[in-house]
Amino acid sequence: MGGLACLQRQSTNTQNNALFRRREKRPDELSARSALFRWRNGRQGSGYQKLYLGGLGWPVKFDSYLLRFNVGSSVPKHIDPVKKGRHFRLNIVLMNAKSGGEFFCDSPLFESKRIKLFRPDIAEHSVSEIRAGVRLVFSLGWIYGNNEP
Repeated sequence: MGGLACLQRQSTNTQNNALFRRREKRPDELSARSALFRWRNGRQGSGYQKLYLGGLGWPVKFDSYLLRFNVGSSVPKHIDPVKKGRHFRLNIVLMNAKSGGEFFCDSPLFESKRIKLFRPDIAEHSVSEIRAGVRLVFSLGWIYGNNEP
């Protein structure tokens, strides 16, 4: 009887453990969740990294990132075109680099030492190379309206 009770206990434990096992994620779940909270290389391929914090596609399309610029990284002059609407971006510098990492914009809407509001779809912008330290930026972007830029 002792052996039978032991086998029944093992069977029950196996069933209970199956309840707590993590199920395998579907491919669509992996792609949707894999972008969250992971550092990715920036689109410009110039060494900076971005951490996607979240966003929405409706009612106002927006995204938010934490940007990290390590030594040697920069952002070359560019424009970020959009198909429809007007693209706005608010960058808040959380930590300045010790040397380098200056933000340049042809026509900012508002600019102070730590706050940069601009239209990346029409204003050429860049960040100079980081020579020492790390630059951290919280970046919030949104597209307003459905008409042409």
